[in-house]
Amino acid sequence: MKWSKLKQRAEAQFADSLRGRIEVWTTRYRGSHDQVGESWITVDGKRIFSAGTLRFWAQYWDARAGLRATQSNEPTTLDEMFARERAIEVSLAEEGVLGTWNFNEALFDLLNISIEDAMHSEDMIVRAFGMLDRRLGKRRLRALDVREESPLVQLLYAIRCEAEGIRPHAGAEG
Repeated sequence: MKWSKLKQRAEAQFADSLRGRIEVWTTRYRGSHDQVGESWITVDGKRIFSAGTLRFWAQYWDARAGLRATQSNEPTTLDEMFARERAIEVSLAEEGVLGTWNFNEALFDLLNISIEDAMHSEDMIVRAFGMLDRRLGKRRLRALDVREESPLVQLLYAIRCEAEGIRPHAGAEG
């Protein structure tokens, strides 16, 4: 799906109270050798979150080097190696360090799964976008406890609550 269509469909999925206030963006740096890019979310024109390929890879390789320095043994099988690398990716995602592909995949996933699946997704960015989804009703929004969630999920929860006139739970206020 072309980005323009994905953006249009994703933003149409946002709650009515957020329409026109929250936008998603992406760009590719065509001059770079890999045409890497960046994706971001704005609220009232202000950037609140960014996912960038270069930032992701820089922090990924730093984390990988740090892991090698602290562990005395190298992985002996491909499964062990992939498990270590996946653990690094998960750790970075929990910190909000994502590549552009994570951002775009999350938007696409949100369009193709139920709100229940979005709210329980292993992918933090899918859960975050779930906070903006019109299928998440006010009653369920009031009942959510996001204190154990990532900062992005908490921030989007607080923004949605404010837009709906709902008082967010303590610890989730932006």
